[in-house]
This record gives sequence, structure tokens and C-alpha cells, in this order.
Amino acid sequence: MAKSGIPYYIRETNRYDDSRISKLIARLNASAVTVYDYLLEKAFKEEGSYLLINSDVVFVVAQALRLRESFVEEVISQCCNVGLFDKDVHANGGMLSGTMMVEKYLTTCKMMKR
Repeated sequence: MAKSGIPYYIRETNRYDDSRISKLIARLNASAVTVYDYLLEKAFKEEGSYLLINSDVVFVVAQALRLRESFVEEVISQCCNVGLFDKDVHANGGMLSGTMMVEKYLTTCKMMKR
């Protein structure tokens, strides 16, 4: 079976100018961006353009970052609310994904000539 994850992805240098990141920090705190980054990297590494989210994943993220599981869950909720993750995909499929994730995945695969 072919590996679906990717070993790296391109990240913009102006990402903190993104109003969605600013809203995430304002609504929670700067640690929320760390959780968001961790979730992105986990998604890209494991599946490519999405991450199946469940209590085990929440636990792993919380333990890795030494945060409360409830905080990780709130970050996921706020990421959906501000548009960093697709709210409908999360609500209907228990996945974290979004246009940006799919675009970055496809761009990286093209660069890797997959």
C-alpha cells in the first residue's frame, strides 16, 4: 500500500498576518497555534490532507504538548469556527481538513513527483 502522508510541507512566512490565526490567539491564547500546528503536522505526516479526530488523538496531542484534553478540543472547535479547518467536514465526518490542507498536500506531492 502506498504511503499517503508527506514528510514536509511549505508554510508561508506571513501566516501570523492571517486573521484566522489572530482570532484563534485572541479567543484562546498563543498555545492554540501550537496545537493547530501539531494537528497539521500530524495530518500531513499520517494521512496527507486530513486527520481523523477522536479521543485517542486528542489525548496524544494533549500529552505531547502537556495541555488539557479539553483545551485541545476547544482549539479544534475554534479552528473550525474561524475557518482554519472545514467545520462541515469535522461535524459530519470527524475529520480535520480544509482547502489549504488539500492544496498544500497536492503541491507537496507534485514537488516530490508522487
